[in-house]
Amino acid sequence: MTQKFLIFFLSLFLFISVQIPSQAITVEIIFDNDELIKNARKAMHEGRLEDAAGYYEQALRVRGRKVSKAEMIHARSDLCVVYMYLARFEEAIQQCKIGLDLKPNRWETLNNLATAFLMQGDYENAQSLYQRALRMNPRSRVLLKNIEIARIRAEAAANGTLYINAPGDSTDFPDDHGDATGSNGLN
Repeated sequence: MTQKFLIFFLSLFLFISVQIPSQAITVEIIFDNDELIKNARKAMHEGRLEDAAGYYEQALRVRGRKVSKAEMIHARSDLCVVYMYLARFEEAIQQCKIGLDLKPNRWETLNNLATAFLMQGDYENAQSLYQRALRMNPRSRVLLKNIEIARIRAEAAANGTLYINAPGDSTDFPDDHGDATGSNGLN
């Protein structure tokens, strides 16, 4: 195959950048953001968390691609959840904060940020953020449940009691990361 044909063929399917120094050919394949986000969500739901983090990180680094602001906010929130699953709480907090900079009144992102603080043992920030999110979505069973969990954990910590997750705690990180009706604590 000639180099020109190979480049033409690849360019039909992917965004690529090509360098042709003398006889060597280098092809860098760059998926568009929609594809990266789709792959990240699939990897997340399949439990391939490191892969999911990689796809989200790549999607959020790529500039100049057409992805809606809402999709990028959602991707930041999802990456926050992936980082929590991986116990990378500082990175989770950072992603949620960036998402909140883009859309300050997204209760799901506030919930995820509060959960990251909760997982770190920062019960005061967690409770405050859960309450703030609850003002935005007062009927959320997710938030009501998380507020109760944060209260119980704060009391246990104040009493020097070891808290062990009960089945169904939002911080058990169930397979699905939640919905607005409240099956678990992450959105």
